[in-house]
Amino acid sequence: IQWKFNYGGVDAEDIVALARTTTGAYVFTGFTNSYDVNGTASAVFVGLVQENGTLTFAESLGGMDSDRGNGIVATSDGGIVVTVCLDCFGQSELYLAKLNATGGVEWAYNNYNPGYEAEGFSVIQTSDGGFAVTGTIDQGSGKLLFLLKTDSAGNELWQQVFGGAEEDAGY
Repeated sequence: IQWKFNYGGVDAEDIVALARTTTGAYVFTGFTNSYDVNGTASAVFVGLVQENGTLTFAESLGGMDSDRGNGIVATSDGGIVVTVCLDCFGQSELYLAKLNATGGVEWAYNNYNPGYEAEGFSVIQTSDGGFAVTGTIDQGSGKLLFLLKTDSAGNELWQQVFGGAEEDAGY
């Protein structure tokens, strides 16, 4: 073991996804009950840890319900993009947020699937600087796999839904 640190507070925190930056640091996301934004349920937990284990920042994001970060990618400009499930145990919504290198939110969107339950799991940065997200959507007939493509500012370019008679999801 090269280093070991505890990040978080007095309540439960889970890291769900981890990625490496071009500088060798680590970005992570998941949820926190210690640093909930509104004091009502879990919030998204996002952080940056240097290669030596030093915590650069840890931020909590989210709304009024049980929120969780599912996927994360370090971006070419030194920032982070995270896929978020808002109200994960209710009418879940896909939320995509871009943070800068110090943890400040640059942009955030959650209007990708209005009226439907949707949850994004994985995210990558594409060669054109935009992002591709996989996840699941329930349009009333069961869960289907979806693939979402955005530009570099998070604006939806296109979305495809795949699946059959069984439940499907993209991780």
